[in-house]
Amino acid sequence: MLIDTERNANVYRQMVEAIRSGRPFGFGGAGVSAGLGYPSWVQLINRLAEEVRRVRGDDVVDLNGRPLRLDDIRDVRPLLIRAEILKHNLGERYFEFMSETFGPVDRNADSIDDLVALPFKHLLTSNYDPALERAMVNGGGNAHSICLVPEEIADFINHRGEVNYARRVVHVHGRYDRPDTLVLTEADYARCYNANEIRTFWNIIAVDEICVFLGFSFADDDLTDGFNLMNFQRLNRQFAGVRHYALVAIEDPTKEVGERMVYNMRYGVEPVFFIRQDAQFSGYTAALRQIRRDVLPRAAAVINPQVTAPRLAPEGVVPVEAPADANRGPAVHRDLAALEQITERNIQLQVDGDLE
Repeated sequence: MLIDTERNANVYRQMVEAIRSGRPFGFGGAGVSAGLGYPSWVQLINRLAEEVRRVRGDDVVDLNGRPLRLDDIRDVRPLLIRAEILKHNLGERYFEFMSETFGPVDRNADSIDDLVALPFKHLLTSNYDPALERAMVNGGGNAHSICLVPEEIADFINHRGEVNYARRVVHVHGRYDRPDTLVLTEADYARCYNANEIRTFWNIIAVDEICVFLGFSFADDDLTDGFNLMNFQRLNRQFAGVRHYALVAIEDPTKEVGERMVYNMRYGVEPVFFIRQDAQFSGYTAALRQIRRDVLPRAAAVINPQVTAPRLAPEGVVPVEAPADANRGPAVHRDLAALEQITERNIQLQVDGDLE
């Protein structure tokens, strides 16, 4: 449920119009895939610690090979350093663990279906799992997936706005099935963000494009620092101002003004606030369904089951039209039904990047 204030309603309308234009990028965080059972970032760190205990017991080593107890690193901050130590202790098992944790699952989530149905130009995600791609394929479309590595991102930067360049799912932290692309630890972030092409990518996304953040938490400084959102913040302050949107949970709607100022000033983001109803963030699912209905009103409408395609009359028989009601005749009903079906199909083709 979106909070009921004039400012929130105005920002919501602006966001809906932006998405409807087909220009923005959708940006999915861990909350997008949580409904499928994938862990959040903090949950992942905890699971890595459990796996280290299973493989090595309580006796581990630091990055220089000095002995430690696993409990000694439980409260290490930042979390990127903790992840680095855990990865170091797992060795090659780390990549197997990540593949097992974030591989495909035989479940669907309505919220993911709603997200991929929206006409975003491209989809960015900090998740390692293939949930977005699978939803696109299950919806009858195609899925083009790339990772944030120089050779792939250079092509994306050069062609991202071309009409015939199909929509991409860009895994900015890598994919479960490509271990060389995974970004989780301090060293991973340094390796990833030192490349010129990747710095150029973030500069372009921050300044030239419009992003809509979904299922993404801005609250964890470890994640936002590593995620380059501090650079995102700097660029927006200098060049872009407030140009992005985010669907954000808020527990106390009376604090909207102050919370909105933080998002505006730190990230150049206009939040659309929804009430966090429970630990499962069910308010997010309801809000995303409302966005889909408002962005794609025709596609979301239920076609009247009593309106069927016209039947051809037998040869030599003149068909008789049913009586028209006061406002429209049956021919108009048929035309509207056909138009709705064509529109829904064309919208999906546009979303998939297959509309010529």
